[in-house]
Amino acid sequence: MRQEVKFPPPSRKKSEIIVAVIDGGFDVSHTALADFIWTNPREQAANGRDDDKNGYVDDIHGWNFLGNAVGESLRRAGTEPFREYKRLRPRFKDTDTSRLTLSAKAEYAYYKQMERAARLDTYIKFTEYQRIRSDAFRICDSLMRLKYGDRETTVADFQRLELADTTGLAQPLSIAASTPVMFTPDMPWHEAVEKIDSEYRLSAVRVASLDSLNDDPHIKLGNRPDDFRNFRYGNNLIGDDPYHGTMVAGVIAACAATAGELPRPVKILSVRAIPEGDEYDRDVAAAIRYAVDNGAEVVNMSFGKYLSPHRDEVLAAMKYARSKDVLLVMASGNDGVNVDVRPIFPTCRDTKGRRLENQIVVGASTPDGRVASFSNYGAENVDLLAPGENVRSTAPEGGYDTAQGTSIAAPIVSGVAAVLRSFYPDLSAREIREILIRTVTHFPADEMPVPGKSETSRMIQGRQVCLGGGILNAQAAMKEASKISKFGER
Repeated sequence: MRQEVKFPPPSRKKSEIIVAVIDGGFDVSHTALADFIWTNPREQAANGRDDDKNGYVDDIHGWNFLGNAVGESLRRAGTEPFREYKRLRPRFKDTDTSRLTLSAKAEYAYYKQMERAARLDTYIKFTEYQRIRSDAFRICDSLMRLKYGDRETTVADFQRLELADTTGLAQPLSIAASTPVMFTPDMPWHEAVEKIDSEYRLSAVRVASLDSLNDDPHIKLGNRPDDFRNFRYGNNLIGDDPYHGTMVAGVIAACAATAGELPRPVKILSVRAIPEGDEYDRDVAAAIRYAVDNGAEVVNMSFGKYLSPHRDEVLAAMKYARSKDVLLVMASGNDGVNVDVRPIFPTCRDTKGRRLENQIVVGASTPDGRVASFSNYGAENVDLLAPGENVRSTAPEGGYDTAQGTSIAAPIVSGVAAVLRSFYPDLSAREIREILIRTVTHFPADEMPVPGKSETSRMIQGRQVCLGGGILNAQAAMKEASKISKFGER
């Protein structure tokens, strides 16, 4: 469904449009991105000073909120349920639930919910089983030494023990006999004992680490993930883990490069705030505010999670963006779920359920005009789809690659939105969002397969997939914007 878009003549000029990309990292040296990388005009490179007095030293091309002032950075973080469980574990791990108040019982229920969501309940139970199994093997080892003395023995020797040798040891013998090492009779017995014990000790160390709050990746860097009074942290090292961010930036640059006879003056501001794992709310709030304060008119947000303990702080940052007329473009997610039922964060609604008119949520479409099988969807909380399969873009070290996902669909919308804002600067973020939704190409079929994994084939109507009921149409959006803008052709 390739679109040939007719843009206004190149004589129409506009000062540069800044598109902030909040992501994992960026290769700003890629030659295809050279003309589109934002450079801070008020900062001098590598002088170790905060020339523009914005609180960020040497933020030449952007900022890294996954770091600290001495140049250290994090790449991986756990899931949000895991972090929440660890936060609450010191209070509730040995609690007497019969003595809890009603409010404490509600928080305890949340704690247990996080334990299940992080799949720690099963792991903790399994570690206890490993302890019992290790104890059983130690008892059996004493029995083996009593029977065979100091000679080298194997698992087969254990299996040849007679009933008279094992009186009163039914339980540990039963546990040992059901262990997988029993299927390797030639294994030296001491190796079997050491294997079982080392497996338990490894799990025990991991469970013990649940009681430590100091091993959080941000805390190790000296940062405080729950400190929303201070957003001046991090460093200017935006190049770590650059694959995802470079792919996203390349899509936006391609939109600007092909918008008419001359490239549009779009500049990409790189904001590193998304680790492998669930992003931290503080980093997201800080990244949005940094982008807005540095002049971004469009912010691409190709990330998301299903739990946000500090959603109010992130919402405050999004409202700050709204007050500055900044359009937030968010990927709907790749889990094939209905986000009207299971919201993804940062959510497009405030705490009263009202829609944020400066945020547009993007799902992924297939080349034949359907919703992609992996794309999240929702009649109320996903606005439109954009191509999200087999999209080729820039990759680190001067390369190129092909990717799929709503993370790739969102920057197509960000790129088109930036082009619209460059041609028609009088249109607000709300108006751009409404135009993009109103001008979609409606799905060619009334029904299509429901995204996600299902044992049965279910169908969904186009109007249940997204609010606009269709796929981004840049040509139609440009034409509609021209009718509304005072800079348009009438």
